[in-house]
Amino acid sequence: MFLISESQISQPTTLWNETYTKGEVIRVKNIDVYTVGSDADSTNDVSIIVIYDIFGFNISQTRVFCDRLSAQYKAQVAMPDFFRGKTASAHISNLTAVLSLIGNWSQVSSDLSDVASWLRRTSTSRRIALIGFCWGGLQVVRACSNLSTLFFTGISIHGAWLTEDEVRQLQQPMLFIAAGDDPPLKPNVSSVIEQWTSPRVAKQSQYETYPNMKHGFVSGGANYSNPDNVKAIDDVHEKVKNFLDRMSQEQNETKADDEMVYLTLMVGIKLTIQTVKQKASTLRITASNSAQRTMTLITILSTFILGTITLIIRWIILKSIYKEIIYKFNNNQSLFYNRPSICRIIYMREEFNMFTFPLACLLILLFVMITKRESYKINRCCKGYFGLPIRLDFFARVKRTFAIFADELSNLANQFINENGSLTDEGLLLLTKFSIKI
Repeated sequence: MFLISESQISQPTTLWNETYTKGEVIRVKNIDVYTVGSDADSTNDVSIIVIYDIFGFNISQTRVFCDRLSAQYKAQVAMPDFFRGKTASAHISNLTAVLSLIGNWSQVSSDLSDVASWLRRTSTSRRIALIGFCWGGLQVVRACSNLSTLFFTGISIHGAWLTEDEVRQLQQPMLFIAAGDDPPLKPNVSSVIEQWTSPRVAKQSQYETYPNMKHGFVSGGANYSNPDNVKAIDDVHEKVKNFLDRMSQEQNETKADDEMVYLTLMVGIKLTIQTVKQKASTLRITASNSAQRTMTLITILSTFILGTITLIIRWIILKSIYKEIIYKFNNNQSLFYNRPSICRIIYMREEFNMFTFPLACLLILLFVMITKRESYKINRCCKGYFGLPIRLDFFARVKRTFAIFADELSNLANQFINENGSLTDEGLLLLTKFSIKI
């Protein structure tokens, strides 16, 4: 980036064009804005926001640019004070750090949104363009990338810090103007835009270089005592005007094409309305039959799925109990089993199953919905609806009965009898019935 000296912003004003109407400073939310002109007589339907360079808000050359742009282009021009009365030029040695504090993108984007909203309320124009100098040129690139719904185009005049990562995200076409000592626009900027942006942005963007001019020759470094500088400024204004006219015209054509497509669609829709109305009854009947078949299929599948899941869960729980009892039987252990903790959770009460009870309620609710819907029809015979008859207690409770040989109980009985001297070791076979609730 190339900087301009303090002496360059203190040029005599004798050759400045003082015929243009001067603007005024007003307050928009929490920011001062230099605003000039009106778009009342404009045929371009455009308002313009100018973003100054590192020298800030109170530079005469930058304000003269705004005055002339408003007068010649017949547009309202607004230049917000993003630095809030400060200037970054006094901290050249630590410029990046200072700009990150007084001109960070988060604050700039918020200010741009506020000023754009104010312009749309106070101006009759529907489109807003951006023009930025030096540091402001970078902010224009960022706005045309991240705030592309607010601004339809942008212009960077001797912009600084225009890296590949910044320009590759452009969403709107831009005009880039560089001085002879600025980094070259081609291929540094142009090739990245052509490679990474949309065909529309790549095609409509424009690049201009003034090889005999120094960085800042249009804004803070403008020397109106130098005829060559004045001539270059005149040419910049002409290029800015032509670019804005071209962008406005192309956007108008794009809008007209969009409106034509919209009208074509509306006409096509209108022509088919009568056909749709004539077939509406048939379509409703077909849709109703289709809905019936779909509901029938859903009911059947849901029934089978719920039943299968229930049986699988119960099988898993019973399997552990069964293995425990068989193991103890084979090893002559006491035939008591530990009830799984999940069983105690499921059965909060004797007759209430907290898992399967809601599923049973879901089936009841489904049946109620089908019945209610069917009651609104002329034919209430439930044609087209079908559900498998399943007892609700199938999901609520399942009991299993096991018969086992209890040798341990047999031994206890023989011992009891032998102590009384009634029987010998003939053994006793007992059948014990276990009712397992899960």
